[in-house]
Amino acid sequence: MSSSTTSSPALSVAPSAISMAEARGIALGLAAAAIWGAYLAMAKAGVSAGLAPSDIAFIRYGVAGLVMLPWLVAKGFRTCGGVGWGRALVLSMLVGPVFILIGVGGYRFAPLAHGAVMQPAALTILSIVLAALVLKDRPTVARLVGVAGMLAGLAIIAGPGLFKGNSLTPIGDVMFVIAGGMWAVFTLLTKLWKVAPLPVTAAVSVLSAAVYVPSFLAIEGVDRLAHAAP
Repeated sequence: MSSSTTSSPALSVAPSAISMAEARGIALGLAAAAIWGAYLAMAKAGVSAGLAPSDIAFIRYGVAGLVMLPWLVAKGFRTCGGVGWGRALVLSMLVGPVFILIGVGGYRFAPLAHGAVMQPAALTILSIVLAALVLKDRPTVARLVGVAGMLAGLAIIAGPGLFKGNSLTPIGDVMFVIAGGMWAVFTLLTKLWKVAPLPVTAAVSVLSAAVYVPSFLAIEGVDRLAHAAP
């Protein structure tokens, strides 16, 4: 009498097209792109309304500093929320008021379309180069194709505005590239130092406000803000 052994085939579960972590990353990336685009447009609108880059830096870091101060105090003011005051100072020099003064200042010389393309392009390209050189994170072909598509999309959206300007436009373009490069270095340092986004945001906001806001009020005041066109 022969007995046959029946083996049940293992159930194979098809992997989902996208993991939760990837979905979260895409959602955060889209949100960051929307915020960055809104910042560029509103910065240009502020300059057109008569505000100086220093005014916009005052608004940005004055408000952010007040909002993030309670969090920073609760998480450890002595250690600057775990970031460290030395590192916070370096990061604030890269993406604090100086970043706004340069990035927004470029709109005094170049149109919105240039800023909308130059800053993100410089940020993206320099981030890839720095990651490859310092972190040994070699870009994949898929990533390079994606970046090329993104930059092409930015150029298409900007359209004819990219070809508008005057003899001073290159000054604004250089300022946009410098601003994008500053943010790329900031991104690299946050990875090297393994600091989380929220503590860095709090540290940069509070430190920038503490240094810049009193200086702005003493030197320039709020008259320009009060009389800016609606």
